[in-house]
Amino acid sequence: MQEEITQLSETHLDAAINLIVEVRRQELPLLDDSIDEHLPPDIEEPYRTGSGKFWIALVDDNVIGTVGLVDLDSGQGCLQKMYVHPNFRGTGAALRLLNTLIDWADSRQIRDIYLGTFSKNRAARRFYEKHGFGEISNVIVPVNCPRSDLEDCFYHRSLRTVPTN
Repeated sequence: MQEEITQLSETHLDAAINLIVEVRRQELPLLDDSIDEHLPPDIEEPYRTGSGKFWIALVDDNVIGTVGLVDLDSGQGCLQKMYVHPNFRGTGAALRLLNTLIDWADSRQIRDIYLGTFSKNRAARRFYEKHGFGEISNVIVPVNCPRSDLEDCFYHRSLRTVPTN
């Protein structure tokens, strides 16, 4: 069972969308019974601008995770669509996806990464906090960072490195 992190391609587009929809259906109804089942997520267009990119984690050619970076300009990016199939949580797949995004952002001079999640998703919040994201007020999040009505908890991570003497 070999895991691979790769850029999304047409070959895996439907599988990536299906994973996101499946995880949403399993987890988001816990928040509110009236949640709109939104159309399939757009995992192409927002990630083709500037330094934006979308990655998937594959195991035996099956999509088991996703993450996207929206380039907000001015050295800022927004982490979006971080989903890992429940059977692959705790395997390191999420961290490998996150590190791929961070390495890419850093190589493109993106110095600030923002994200939104929902407060009841304690596992996601712990994950982000463990990996250098700090909780921030929603008013600090750049206005051009895509948001969902469900997001009520926001995070920021600076990629700025301080030179050492």
